[in-house]
Amino acid sequence: SAPVVYTSDGPSDVELLQTTSPSLQAKLEQLTQLGIRNDRAGFVQQFVPLDLSADDAAGYLQDLTTHPEADGQWTNLVAEI
Repeated sequence: SAPVVYTSDGPSDVELLQTTSPSLQAKLEQLTQLGIRNDRAGFVQQFVPLDLSADDAAGYLQDLTTHPEADGQWTNLVAEI
């Protein structure tokens, strides 16, 4: 899959925010990289709660890949991260 590119109109307060928790910041950076690489399966694997069933995680991945609004949902999710 092609990398996802998000255009920016310049830095904003939101774009410059970082957490003070090193472990959370590392997770956010990992999710951001997976999003940029358009690695939806890798993103879901790292994003979903640990207690989510494999079937539910697979369903979430399917929603982000094959649902009619999957591309828009994916773009919005990665942009929020």
